[in-house]
Amino acid sequence: MGAALMLLSVILVSALMLHPDWRACWGIGVLLGGYLVLSVARGCFAQIDADGQLIFGWGRTANLRLDLRAVTAVQMVRTGLLVGVGLAIRPDQVEILHRKGLSRRKMEDMDAGLGLAVVLEHLTAADAREIEALRQRFRPAAQTPQ
Repeated sequence: MGAALMLLSVILVSALMLHPDWRACWGIGVLLGGYLVLSVARGCFAQIDADGQLIFGWGRTANLRLDLRAVTAVQMVRTGLLVGVGLAIRPDQVEILHRKGLSRRKMEDMDAGLGLAVVLEHLTAADAREIEALRQRFRPAAQTPQ
């Protein structure tokens, strides 16, 4: 669906270049607006399997995977337009599953600036509490002295 909208937009832009017309401008605006709404409506997902592996992505595409046992802190992030659940983890412990997802460089920059390498955008405070509870459950038990 998104590819079809983009193709129609390209056709309308070409037509606008050859024969400028208000209808072509209006059509481009409607198609791009529709594409934006459909893109945002896909939403995000976060799932945690029985082994403590957290997978986060947009729409149907998984973008990253990490082990909850490696996360040292979970907290809400509200910095400018960046809102979501932040995870303190070393960037090298995050597996990037999709090229359009988070990059190592961006994780390192966020880690230096926020102290959190990963921010799972658009997740809520309730999601943060649930992730923290699961993190505590998957955390390895303290070893007893012998």
